Amino acid sequence: MIKNLSFWEQEFMTQNIDFAILGAGIVGLSTAFFLKNKFPESKIVVFERQFPGLGASTKNAGFACIGSPTEILSDLDSIGEQATIDLIKMRWNGLKLLQEVVNPDKMDFGNLGSKELFVNQESKDIATTELTYLNQIMEEATLIPDVFRIVKNTETIGLQDIAIHCDLESQLNPMLMMDELYKKVLRTGVLVNYGAAVKQIIPETGTMVVEDGAEISPKQLIVCTNGMAMDLLDIEDLRAVRNQVLMTKPLCSLPLSGNYHVDRGYIYFRTYGNRLLIGGARNIDTDTETCSTFGDNQKIITFLKAFVKDHLYQADDLEYDTQWSGILGVGSSKQPIIRAISDYTTIAVRLGGMGVAIGTGVGNKVAEMITA
Repeated sequence: MIKNLSFWEQEFMTQNIDFAILGAGIVGLSTAFFLKNKFPESKIVVFERQFPGLGASTKNAGFACIGSPTEILSDLDSIGEQATIDLIKMRWNGLKLLQEVVNPDKMDFGNLGSKELFVNQESKDIATTELTYLNQIMEEATLIPDVFRIVKNTETIGLQDIAIHCDLESQLNPMLMMDELYKKVLRTGVLVNYGAAVKQIIPETGTMVVEDGAEISPKQLIVCTNGMAMDLLDIEDLRAVRNQVLMTKPLCSLPLSGNYHVDRGYIYFRTYGNRLLIGGARNIDTDTETCSTFGDNQKIITFLKAFVKDHLYQADDLEYDTQWSGILGVGSSKQPIIRAISDYTTIAVRLGGMGVAIGTGVGNKVAEMITA
């Protein structure tokens, strides 16, 4: 908590709270927005350690995606047809809801489509053979026919010459997205309290204990800290994983445009103006990347840079501007965990690496299930 608070500040920021929301990411702010619409007279306070938020909402790669062909095939194998359709539907509807809440132009939302690229003949053959079935799955989830189509890959070096294009996928600027959502939430009368470091949660009473030992006891507590919730609560089937992202400096002759996926979505890259962003590959070092601490994984960074040099851009002006990491919440299921864990505490966590797509919808679902 911010130290040395006056009586007035304490009363305003920490007392007589109807709904306290822990986490000012896309789920937390969306929850606050929909709750305030549902209960306009309620006092809602969002607590967050730092601006603009510590988790992944402003540290992701800015993909507005619903699933690449090989990722969907992997899901079909692991969870079955109906669960996979439900996942895609949740992502698709979530992105539509996000654009209703945040003006697409305000978050640099661009429907550029995406391509899945293949590193070997086997993965290409499997995906292209199942294309008709994949389109049936996508139409069931989105009501749009022929979402996937085979196209030539003329943009990369050393990858398969066939790619699968998806018209539905887009990209955005996650910082602009969160800034607009933050401003919209403030206009409803919700208070967002940055600088609140919560050290303990007592779920039986909905109490938060902050860093100076003070206790905040709202009528209802909603935890929206995704993978980082595991540091405060014992939640079954939730683990935090780290993801690496790199951004190049402006490039002279970038041959790519739009969004790209490789290997079930574990590798992804996109253009941002005349820059190239690449991220992922956490599957090559899962032991190290299963953590809730930020940091650089040199093994993965070296792999991603080699991938760019070998397959995407070989000109001499290739330099990197910055690199960063984000923390995701995952588990054995890709469905988020949205449930009450006591009469006073509700959790909305485990976004499965799809926070941009499902975060607004998760916030709306929390508001729907909460009673005064």
